Amino acid sequence: MNKPMPSKADLKQLLLAFIDDEDRAMDRQEQGSFYSQHHVGIKAGIPRASGLLGDDDLLMFYFHLLRLDILPAVKREREFELLHGAYQSMTPLLEHGWPACAMPRAQGIFLFGNDGTSALPDGETPTLATYMAYRKVWAHVTAYVSIPTMLAKRERFLPYAQDQQVLTRVMVLLRALRYLQDEDIGRVALWYWGLVYIAVLDPRAAQTVVADVAELCDRSEAWLERLELLRRCLVAADCPLLVDRLDALATLH
Repeated sequence: MNKPMPSKADLKQLLLAFIDDEDRAMDRQEQGSFYSQHHVGIKAGIPRASGLLGDDDLLMFYFHLLRLDILPAVKREREFELLHGAYQSMTPLLEHGWPACAMPRAQGIFLFGNDGTSALPDGETPTLATYMAYRKVWAHVTAYVSIPTMLAKRERFLPYAQDQQVLTRVMVLLRALRYLQDEDIGRVALWYWGLVYIAVLDPRAAQTVVADVAELCDRSEAWLERLELLRRCLVAADCPLLVDRLDALATLH
């Protein structure tokens, strides 16, 4: 049998207990323990939170969700304004990483256009609509367990490549990250290769990606590994001329 929906009072107490536990854990630069025990109820309560919590508590609720790398779906402008404010308050934690903050810096930049100290050069103002659109993209590129399974789903990536707003945000982020050249991230970051795959599914963007990589590549071991993974994306995207150009780059002495 399905469990009955908790009362408003019970749900409010659950959400406030989560906030309190995370507040205390954050003082130690840690994650709290309450969420792991009550995550089903807390996640189920996200859509109802704005009707139960005042602005200050709702902002902190969103703050801790983002810190745990949980991206709440929001439907109202008030909710987004508080979510955006929560993100901006959280940005100093991005540089600390786990366990203080589980959200990757690049994810925050992709969703909101900044990391608290620098902003993407597109000048796009975050809105409820852009957040929900980019949230959907991020959920997609993190839904796979391996690069082969991701590349085999070309038809599921094409709609994002054909959405000019999404494609522009992807390209601006990749270029701002210098294709991970300056990032201390493992070579197989699936979210990153999912974004690259979206980019190279657009012929013009694919040319830009290869041109950028040709300029940045220093032929280090890390770059040669990236070239191999980019090659696999280009093959899956059916870009034979760009594959040839990448192969020539990889064999230069």
